[in-house]
Amino acid sequence: MRLFMLIFMLISCLLARSAKAQETSVLDVAALQARQDITPLAWALLEQEGQATPEEILKLFPVIGKKAKDLMEGGYHNGHYWVRVALRNSAPEPRAVRIQVNNRVLKHFEYFALPPASDEAPALSRLQARLPVLHLVLAPGQETVVLLKMQFSLQDDLSLQLEPTSLKMQEKTDRTIFAVLLLFGIIAGLLIFNIGLFVLTRDAVFCLHALAACCLFADIFLLNGLSYYLLESDQWNYLAPAFGNYSVATAIIFAQAYLNIKALYPLLHRLLNVVTVIGLAGGTFLLMGFSKQVLYLTDMNLILVAVLGLSIMYLFPPHRHRVMRFYVLGWFGLAAASLVWVLAEYDTIGRNVLTENSLNIGLCFEMIIISLGLADQINHLKNRLKENNQNLEALVAEKTRDLTSIMEHIPLGIFMIKSDFRIHRYHSRYLREIFRGQDLEKSQAADLIFGSSHLNSDERSRAESCLAASLGEERINFDMNVESLPLELRRPVVEGSPQIFDLTWNVIENAEKEVDKILVTMRDVTEIRKLQELARDQKEELEFLGEILAIPTTKFLRFIQSCRDLIQENFKLTRSQGVQKRNLDVLKMLFINMHTIKGAARSLCLKKMAGIFHEVEQYYAHLQANSNAPWNADKMRQDLEEALEMVAFYERIAEEKLGRSIDHSHVVEFRIEQIEAAYQDLCRSTMKVALPAEAMQGIEQVKALFHYKIFRDAREVLEEISACLPILAKDLKKEVPQVQIDTRGIRLGSQCEDLFRNVFVHLFRNTMDHGLETAAERQGAGKSRQGRITIALERRESTVVLVYADDGRGLDLQRIREIGRGRGLLRAPDEDNNALIADLIFHSGFSTTDQVTEISGRGVGMDAVRRFIRSMGGDISLRLETPRDHFCAFSFLVTLPSELFDQLHTESLLQAV
Repeated sequence: MRLFMLIFMLISCLLARSAKAQETSVLDVAALQARQDITPLAWALLEQEGQATPEEILKLFPVIGKKAKDLMEGGYHNGHYWVRVALRNSAPEPRAVRIQVNNRVLKHFEYFALPPASDEAPALSRLQARLPVLHLVLAPGQETVVLLKMQFSLQDDLSLQLEPTSLKMQEKTDRTIFAVLLLFGIIAGLLIFNIGLFVLTRDAVFCLHALAACCLFADIFLLNGLSYYLLESDQWNYLAPAFGNYSVATAIIFAQAYLNIKALYPLLHRLLNVVTVIGLAGGTFLLMGFSKQVLYLTDMNLILVAVLGLSIMYLFPPHRHRVMRFYVLGWFGLAAASLVWVLAEYDTIGRNVLTENSLNIGLCFEMIIISLGLADQINHLKNRLKENNQNLEALVAEKTRDLTSIMEHIPLGIFMIKSDFRIHRYHSRYLREIFRGQDLEKSQAADLIFGSSHLNSDERSRAESCLAASLGEERINFDMNVESLPLELRRPVVEGSPQIFDLTWNVIENAEKEVDKILVTMRDVTEIRKLQELARDQKEELEFLGEILAIPTTKFLRFIQSCRDLIQENFKLTRSQGVQKRNLDVLKMLFINMHTIKGAARSLCLKKMAGIFHEVEQYYAHLQANSNAPWNADKMRQDLEEALEMVAFYERIAEEKLGRSIDHSHVVEFRIEQIEAAYQDLCRSTMKVALPAEAMQGIEQVKALFHYKIFRDAREVLEEISACLPILAKDLKKEVPQVQIDTRGIRLGSQCEDLFRNVFVHLFRNTMDHGLETAAERQGAGKSRQGRITIALERRESTVVLVYADDGRGLDLQRIREIGRGRGLLRAPDEDNNALIADLIFHSGFSTTDQVTEISGRGVGMDAVRRFIRSMGGDISLRLETPRDHFCAFSFLVTLPSELFDQLHTESLLQAV
């Protein structure tokens, strides 16, 4: 308890002491002889909200009041300062004094005169001056307390001056105002000068300098206290720190453009951008009413600006960079003047006309020097422009001579079409060679260009309409109609083939962006077109040669002969009564024959030939699918002629380029069937006849020669045929299957070889498309990614049996049953007979695939296979395994007569060769 009492007594003593000190700080104006600094006698306190009344504040001074010198020690605060000054007049007559507040950038300023007790308040008023100046008149013996309420725009700093004056208030007290306004007039004139230079030159440097000077002008305007002097308001002073930040930012932007820092020193450019952003952001925050403490950040930014400024001086020494001389001189002059002004404001040096207006003088100096620098730059650019103009004139004269020479010698028809649709007088000399004997400048352009050309009346009319719609109009009209103008033109000549010209069309616009002329270029490409056509033929021939070279000679010649035989058979069918009577069996044979040789051509990678055959086949497929479509026998024969021409073309290239032909002067030709029949007769006639050894040896040599040419190893033939599997697998996006062949040494005759080639084309296609699954499906079923095809041959008495199988999914018996039932091919009692159901795949037009492709889906494959085999005296059937689900594995059993094979198959004959 005693401790609390002690603390209370101590606080009371301190308050009493403070109040007594404030009461004794009363200045008698009667003793005032000259200007006096009364700051040490002033008391102050800081109020954050600024809402208190003078009476309330006066009561707080004994409690929280401090010496003004102690409270206002710099820094940035957002609150309002209240300053208390006590004055009295002990003289027998009235005395007038002037109170001057030495701070020009007060954001808010109010004043109050509070007499003690109920005395009459003294006369207190403010003069219209650059500094806040109050005029106070005290009656004899009168005492008063002057309260000043103020808020600073910049640092919290205060200096109070008191001086005696006359009783009558003066309206104007600033004797230097004329000089100040004169300096600002000069600055304004320089600003207008820079803006004018920008308007004339369109150079952003002048605009940036004017912008930086405008910001600095506004800042110095406020720092000079002209806000109240000219506008009678302190409220604009809050803009001073914002304009200060904007001045720094715009000055940096100007310096970068003036010295081209971005291109020369990118790192310095980025650092300067950082301080620019800080300056702009700081000024914007202050304008938006943020705390004045933002100035701490901008003060740090000023230090960084100073460091970067020294870096600029180091990187751009004035003795090397002409523009830097003006820049350094101007900104150093402004910096020196600013330093003098600051020292004068803080009473470090004496106040006079020069020190108080040093900022204005510095800005004038900077504007003049930098403007001179910019003017010097203009003069330098003017000299360079004059030099460039002289060089340009010489260059234009040289280019004119070059263009004239080019137009005289260039082998192109170059000319312009004028708005009156005539040819411009400036054109290439070669144009006169193109249009010999015609007056170019007097002729209508359309008649000259399109006359005697290959264009028909409609094409010419559209071209002329495009020209008429474009000349004298906007370019969009030309762009919309340019497709009507020909890009190639053929003109007849007296002898030989017509001339071919490539044409280009371009517009020439006038100042109003309208099409003034149309520039046309004509290039004679007659010889180029011939060479291109020849090159295309050679390229096509090389492609054909590449295809032929990939096929063994014997295999190729046998294929060509097979194509000729089947095409000739189709010729006979088209001339028969079957076509005239729309016999579907004849149409089916036409289709099967063409489908067979197409598949063979495709397996041999003869692309062009396969394409022609496919087009012929498509017409037959169209007739099969559309029963009401008319049968055009002439088209059928024309298609077959084209197919035969393609076969002959391949045959001719093979003979002329690759020498794949027989030298008829050294060879006697017989058909293979004749040789084979003679061989069989020779074998039978000498089988059980005893002949002399020498005769028998000669007969065996002849038989051996016949045997070697007639019969081939079945394995070799099957391996050749299976070479088409990789192509089929690629087309169907499946893995290439493994092929296992077991022929047991059986050799084939020529007829059997042709049969195998025709049959296996369809069998392999059927296996790849319907039998073998994709790699993903096989892995899902627990199989290897690759499928497997097995082919086996064996002799059985008077026949040879071929077994063909694959490890695919098998026959979809349910699907076959549904299709057979839907097409009326299956009777109700037979729907459970798997053998009869499976045999439906040999029915004409039967297919389980809905989609028709170039590989399969037309329902002719197995039907064709059975037809080919039966035509040679054989047959084909199915051997079914036990069904799993609705799929059933199977094998093809092909039975062929032994006459198609080597019946003797003796190794001795081969050794005799």
